[in-house]
Amino acid sequence: MSEIETITMSMREVDRVKVIEAVVDGRLMTWRAAERLGMSRRQVERLASRYRAEGAAGLVSKRRGKPSNHQLPEDTICRALALIHERYADFGPTLACEKLVECHGIGLAKETVRQLMIDAGLWVPQRDTLENRKLIGRYIEVWEYPDGRKEIRANGKLIASRAYDRLAEVDQGAIVEHKRLAHVLEISQAIQAERDNRRIGKAPSRAHRGAGVKTHERVPGTKKQRELTQADVEQVIVQMSSHKNMKSTAENPSDRSVQASDINAGALPDHMQSFDTTLLQPRKKRNRSPRNRDIST
Repeated sequence: MSEIETITMSMREVDRVKVIEAVVDGRLMTWRAAERLGMSRRQVERLASRYRAEGAAGLVSKRRGKPSNHQLPEDTICRALALIHERYADFGPTLACEKLVECHGIGLAKETVRQLMIDAGLWVPQRDTLENRKLIGRYIEVWEYPDGRKEIRANGKLIASRAYDRLAEVDQGAIVEHKRLAHVLEISQAIQAERDNRRIGKAPSRAHRGAGVKTHERVPGTKKQRELTQADVEQVIVQMSSHKNMKSTAENPSDRSVQASDINAGALPDHMQSFDTTLLQPRKKRNRSPRNRDIST
């Protein structure tokens, strides 16, 4: 007994098999089958020839299981994902798509960027509920309390919400709570000191909570969050390392004399090579004789 062959077909291909079978049996004219399938008469004749030669398996698409001819190049996908990870991780798909075109010349469709961000875990698709759709175009109130708590209300009802702050800050409490990550959090705190922490200009000032009056100008020496690069992080790490070395040297002054003895005079400038390096040698201890020394010996 011959082994039964299994064929995977779509519903469209199953309907096509029925029509082509009727053409081969002479129960349906070629032009009528072309109208039903939405293709030309020559294409119907080619499908009929494949059906006579291979049977129903001849009508299955030959492209099934193979990559599409219109898929994006792998290097373009990797470059777009790298830029989104580095600079636009907190952007939505639409804004990230616009930035890729404007700043980097990468022309991708909005839905393509959305799918790439979903696959990379940078975007979580959300569906609008009936309650949310009812609030489109409606008046929404934002209540802010003196302790910093905020509530969103509509039609006199409290709406469940979650605060999202792109300029999150690491305070001393977080460093103390996570002692194992103290070094990393200290670096993050130092980078935040160089960041422009201005919020949107329409938000009111928080002077009653000691935050000070909001300024509309950037503080000199600060950068926006998207302008901070890996070079800024490395610079902060070097500065903190040198600061710790200077602090440890100040606490242990004996180490300075040992380090001074290792100075190479040839590495000094020409006008300082005549400097007497013997003055930098560590002080030697005197060999004191015992008080009750025997003179006869």
